Amino acid sequence: MARWSHGSKTVFAKLVYYGPALGGKTTNLQQLHRITDPECATRLLSVKTADDRTLFFDLLPFDLGEISGYKVAVKVYTVPGQVRYDLTRRIVLAGADAVIFVADSSAEREEDNRASLANLVDNMRENGLDPAAVPVLFQFNKQDLPDAAPPGAVARWLGTDPAAGFPAVATTGRGVLETFVQSVRLMLEHLAAMAGPRVAEGFRPAEVARHLDRVFRPHFLALAAEGAPPPAPFADRSTLPVVLSGGDLLDHSVRASVELGEVVADQSVRNERLEAIVESRTRALRDAYAELRELDGMKARFLSNLSHEMRTPLASILCAAAFLRDYGGSPEERSAALESILGASKSLGGLIENLLRVARIEERSCPLAFALVEPRELAERAVAAAGGEGVRIEAEDGLTPAALDADRVCRAVANLVDNAVKFSPPGAPVTLRVAPAWLKSAGGTLGAVAFSVLDDGPGPNPENKERLFAAFEQGGDPMTGKPKGVGLGLHEARQVARLHGGSLLWERRPEGGSEFRLVLPTRAAPDRETALA
Repeated sequence: MARWSHGSKTVFAKLVYYGPALGGKTTNLQQLHRITDPECATRLLSVKTADDRTLFFDLLPFDLGEISGYKVAVKVYTVPGQVRYDLTRRIVLAGADAVIFVADSSAEREEDNRASLANLVDNMRENGLDPAAVPVLFQFNKQDLPDAAPPGAVARWLGTDPAAGFPAVATTGRGVLETFVQSVRLMLEHLAAMAGPRVAEGFRPAEVARHLDRVFRPHFLALAAEGAPPPAPFADRSTLPVVLSGGDLLDHSVRASVELGEVVADQSVRNERLEAIVESRTRALRDAYAELRELDGMKARFLSNLSHEMRTPLASILCAAAFLRDYGGSPEERSAALESILGASKSLGGLIENLLRVARIEERSCPLAFALVEPRELAERAVAAAGGEGVRIEAEDGLTPAALDADRVCRAVANLVDNAVKFSPPGAPVTLRVAPAWLKSAGGTLGAVAFSVLDDGPGPNPENKERLFAAFEQGGDPMTGKPKGVGLGLHEARQVARLHGGSLLWERRPEGGSEFRLVLPTRAAPDRETALA
């Protein structure tokens, strides 16, 4: 019977194909294996007898995904049709949660069908299965044969309702998937009802039907593309007729063979899952290696830019110092040389300070110093720090004091302003807009303030959007294509945003140009994971 594992949230169910010899049971499984994709059905296991090609039993494990949080795993079996293998049939049937009886529609097989159905009822009772409770569906197979009886006639042979079965031609796939899906639907509904109200609530018939439709619809569409006729309508479950029973003693060797088949099938499933895990981890290693190579490239570009940025002020210092040493010059010339040395030294010191500041942020060795600040005043400080003469500040109404690390936020906004001025055409307007905003977090919606820097420049390449805020990345002059800076400004600004529990985003403006939007909560919330509303 089905096993409900509430710990692992998994239900294991067993479906058995039964019927007379050569009726098409194995062909059904072979067609299911062909029709379904590898993500749904695993390998088909077949065990044959030693003296002929009669199938001992078949086993086809299915993973049907999740219903209401439970993973659904179905094992599908066939039994041998020959009478001499009745012991095996009984053992394979043990614990069945649903049965599909595959009837042979050939007129000459009427008595074989009746005998096989009576045998099914006998073996169900021998296994403690109630023929009136366990879902049993009928398939009227071989409808393509010249002497095939119509489904209604086959149903009368078996003493059942024609509406309880599906006409089929298993060799072509007709009726195979319809029979299987309907049987699984009835089986899951039956098992859920027996498991209790808590489980049954999640396995309502409509929910089960919708899930199976999602899983198998692609396969029905594929069959339709092959020219298969539309599926027959799903029928209601019928009750098996009551017939006399008989039985055989269980043989341990046969039972062991069946259990061995289950072990082999389970191992096959585990091997496939292991292969998937290995493939996933191999892919992750490849991605990590590619990322490492990308980081190496970024660092190489950074060092190249850094050396260039350092050589320029150093060259100015060396030239001015050499002039003072070798020539002296007039008082005016000496003053100019000294100013050059001071300016270059200041530039070099600022570069080093930027590097150290970013390093401290990365290591989080310097905690945030929160204080209440006026957003408008902070914007004015940032524009002044960036030397953004001509940058327009627009502050909306409703701004309230915000708990921020004023110095770090000021530098972050200044970086954004400097970036906009640097990459905009000469004389192009740059605007710093300050407005109330909102942030979403795990604790709910937070009040925030947004610093938006808008420009009319060409903006970054959208293809490099993901790398835009990476360390050591820098844009190029739109006229020369040469890098400007060492690529730390945007990276530092995003790190400051994350330390405050905020966000920094870039998007291209519909009217042209770029917008960098720094959104920070107005209350101190360091290390909070948030998303922009």
